[in-house]
Amino acid sequence: MTGALTLAWVEGTYLGTTTALSRHEHVAVAGLGERGRATMVVDDRTMRWERQGSDVFRVAGSRLLGVGMEGSLVETLLGRAKKVRVEWTTDHTDHTDHNVTRFQPRARADSAALVSAVQRLMEFGPATDDSPTTPDGPL
Repeated sequence: MTGALTLAWVEGTYLGTTTALSRHEHVAVAGLGERGRATMVVDDRTMRWERQGSDVFRVAGSRLLGVGMEGSLVETLLGRAKKVRVEWTTDHTDHTDHNVTRFQPRARADSAALVSAVQRLMEFGPATDDSPTTPDGPL
């Protein structure tokens, strides 16, 4: 994307996308339920996962609903949660049926950097380039 300011670029593992209602209900469209090596990139317009062997998966900043870190109960209590959890929607109006994508950076310190970058992207407001969510078009 030309002219975009990169806020974060982190290598790790794409863990998959599920519906917000159930961690066990994987989104199968465009291979979003498949785990694999990836790079998570956040710029001032979109967030994307560049997955090895799969299409790039992109979410426009205006479609983001939330971000945070998660881990096991012990990891969370000790402040060692490493997985980044991003909530997003394919629809601007109905946020009741949204998706959750999980990503695990290689380095624990990168988790906080990614969360901060996604929060900054959400603060930028609606993206001027409101590209569809997915590699090739709407879900």
